[in-house]
Amino acid sequence: MKRIGIILLVVIVVSAGLLWWNTTPQVTASEKIKITILGENTANIQSLMTLKEEYERSHPEVELNFQPETFDEAFQKSNSDFQNKTGLYDIVMQYNFSLSSFVRNDYVYTLEELIKPADSSKLTFEKEIFPTTWHSVGYFYRNPEKPQAGTVKVGYPFAANSMLLIYNKKMFDDLENQKRYQEKFGKLLKVPLTWEEYKQVAAFFTNSEAGTYGVCLEGAAGGFLYYEWLNYLVGQGGNILKKEYGWEGDADTEVVLNSPEAVKALEYFISLKKFNHGNFTDVEQFKKLSLMKEGKTAMAFGWDDVIVSTLKTADGFDSRFGFSTIPGEKSFIGGGAFFVSKQSRHPQQALDFILYAMQPDTQVKLARNGLSSPLISTYNDPVVAAYPHAKALEKSAQRGGIYPEAGPDSKMIEEVMTNYVQKAWLGELSPEKAIQEAAAEIAQKRPTIFNALTKDGE
Repeated sequence: MKRIGIILLVVIVVSAGLLWWNTTPQVTASEKIKITILGENTANIQSLMTLKEEYERSHPEVELNFQPETFDEAFQKSNSDFQNKTGLYDIVMQYNFSLSSFVRNDYVYTLEELIKPADSSKLTFEKEIFPTTWHSVGYFYRNPEKPQAGTVKVGYPFAANSMLLIYNKKMFDDLENQKRYQEKFGKLLKVPLTWEEYKQVAAFFTNSEAGTYGVCLEGAAGGFLYYEWLNYLVGQGGNILKKEYGWEGDADTEVVLNSPEAVKALEYFISLKKFNHGNFTDVEQFKKLSLMKEGKTAMAFGWDDVIVSTLKTADGFDSRFGFSTIPGEKSFIGGGAFFVSKQSRHPQQALDFILYAMQPDTQVKLARNGLSSPLISTYNDPVVAAYPHAKALEKSAQRGGIYPEAGPDSKMIEEVMTNYVQKAWLGELSPEKAIQEAAAEIAQKRPTIFNALTKDGE
């Protein structure tokens, strides 16, 4: 009887299962809601791609379609899709220089438009976002024509990127180097915390006979020199415009570049030329790290996500390098935000994935896979905290203070600054003259750019 009873029970269970299968609607591939996500192919989107399987398993009606592209391709494709209203991308991961265009042209939803009161239980992570990062990459004017009307949250940051100081541990740890430095300067050789120490250490490690260099600087066009230079300009008391965050300002915002602080910062920057490894004007972020890998250069600045993608190995990080905040009391704030397209056919499902990605437990998973998490709590995870660059990144995100231009005039400012800093580096202009002419050109071009703004584009 027991055997017969067991057989009957199995038959009943199997029958019930078959009945459920036959009566429950199954989602076919053609019926799934496809959420397409476009972003630059860095550690940030690569880490998000590791969520695909688990998210689709818990959301069987959704298919995540990641589109990692080069920086230029991601920028061009997002702009083309928005301008032509083709709706190819539901979520665009872009940087703060796209904020102005996206919001002014009504290309993307604000969080206020997307989030319903019922979603409040999923928003507790907001208090964990680094304020400096969120305000820099995800806020904008509620009404660009009336800045006094306040700001609105446009998107959640997908990362908290910053430029860090990379240093050659072998050169700093060498006992002979430590002895010579102590004898020469009467103090311990250590990773520099101030701009004065930075230059002193750069000079110490530069040795033509040994073929060693103190620093490696980015001087290439295309934004590389501009971002490198901002560390020195703002980090030493200068600025380009009178404002805090890069997206702020209008046609009347004061140009403050022509200042004693800016001239002094450029003189300092040019003084590093004799300690520099590389040809400067053709050195971009990847070539810089390639030069660092040769093992002959003591220090360089690098973006944390590029550090991860370039120096991470199968079992950790390239052990030859250590990481710290850049000298001084300010750090570069980069990263970008998740923007939901107003041409998306599934904006709510797009938001659902973003909220899933922003949850603290998910952020820990992502950070373990290379994401520069924008949540403060992520850095309490022991695995994340053990990464050699984690402490420097966390401190950089906390202190902030250096924000790249991100208004409709940002590309122009980048190009002008690149042009004049290169001229100063090459000796074609004095630092004072380069600053004066750059400031005058920026002041002359800005009103034209703002006056030309239309609803159809920038």
